[in-house]
Amino acid sequence: MEKILVKELAGWTGGKLLKGEASAPVTSISIDSRSLKAGALFVAIKGAKFDGHNFVEKLATAGALGAVVSRKTPGIEKLEITVLVSDTTEALKKIAAGYLKKLGKMKVAGISGSNGKTTTKDILAGILARSRKTHKARGSFNNNIGLPLTILETDSSFGALVLEYGTNHPGELAELVKVARPDAAGITNIGTAHIGNFKTRENILKEKWVLLENLKEHGVIALNADDELLAAKKDGLRNKKCLTFGTKGRADLRAENITELPAGGTVFKVAWDGAAEEVKFGLLGLHNVSNALCAAALAAGLGTGLKDIAAGLTEFKPASLHRLAVKEVNGIKIIDDAYNANPDSVKGALETLKVLRAARKFIVLGEMAELGEYSREFHELIGSEAAAVRPDGLVAVGRTGAWYRSGALKTGLEACKVHLFSDNETAGVFLKKSLKNGDLVLIKGSRTAGMEKLAEKLTGE
Repeated sequence: MEKILVKELAGWTGGKLLKGEASAPVTSISIDSRSLKAGALFVAIKGAKFDGHNFVEKLATAGALGAVVSRKTPGIEKLEITVLVSDTTEALKKIAAGYLKKLGKMKVAGISGSNGKTTTKDILAGILARSRKTHKARGSFNNNIGLPLTILETDSSFGALVLEYGTNHPGELAELVKVARPDAAGITNIGTAHIGNFKTRENILKEKWVLLENLKEHGVIALNADDELLAAKKDGLRNKKCLTFGTKGRADLRAENITELPAGGTVFKVAWDGAAEEVKFGLLGLHNVSNALCAAALAAGLGTGLKDIAAGLTEFKPASLHRLAVKEVNGIKIIDDAYNANPDSVKGALETLKVLRAARKFIVLGEMAELGEYSREFHELIGSEAAAVRPDGLVAVGRTGAWYRSGALKTGLEACKVHLFSDNETAGVFLKKSLKNGDLVLIKGSRTAGMEKLAEKLTGE
């Protein structure tokens, strides 16, 4: 982080300096009293399960410079600086917004969408890093806390910042773009993630579209030509520079001759502006090819050439071990896609499973979270989609397992091939006993289902 002055921070937040010198420098900002650096300014965030104000008393012994608080609290008398604001979460966002404007020249790329945001963010950061110093959000730091903290990790030496804009409820994305308006923005797709909070895909589209509406002047949009809801909005972008991407039709930037490899990964040619380059991509699945194309289109919009784009795609290695990664243990191939799940991402993983060869195929599914009133409907739908793969075993884990089973049986999967388990431990015991040399197993579920523990039990990690 670049040095800022307390008076700048107070000005950005509209806060009142209760104690300390306005000209004092701030070189670090933290919301975690356990890990803050000496000389850091602590922002006392009040969340649903914790309140940072309760930790202010410990700040002086931790070496903190001061604190941003929304109420006078014990411990501030021991600190050099105290800034009082009306809302500390809003203050964090305003500090990040002010700091980003102060940096000035760094290009911001923004990514949203129902599926693939984090993967696309990681791919894009890798491509851009070939030509400029690039920072990206850690993990899925994509909310009103994570996005500001990501911005505050940069300094004037960075040429690019790749941000992920997440939203679970209507109106959340509008708050994020107030913090950081992008120079280039892309929406991966419009699916059914969090549909319990949005009710329809059209409402999800409306929420995600806010990112594109808040693009900086002369900014570039990456638009998924394969997504019917997004493609239908293209005509409304006539006054903005737009690069379409896709695997079919006449997208500006395309993937051609796609081949999924049994050992993991995908080979394709990325074509743009009359030229094409071969890519050996480290992830399976057409949906991941789409993520790669979204990143490629954003990189192209920010001035990266096709050869560098192709090289960046080939060099990409996923940050998480649980993103459609193929691992082999004792002759058993395990497709570990336990990172997260919603109906669209599970369908994508099942489509990949269809084209892979194995002596026997097993599908292991945990709960898909945040589907609200549509939960039963979508779990039954995915049970049906899983049955269409004709697996030798469908293992459904957790409280939604009966819905997976119902959908699978309606589509004709034999009852003897469907196995229900209440938890990952018992499912893992069953799989360890059942799987043999030559088998292939797909593991998929939402973060809350903890399916990565089951995957680790099978891989021995």
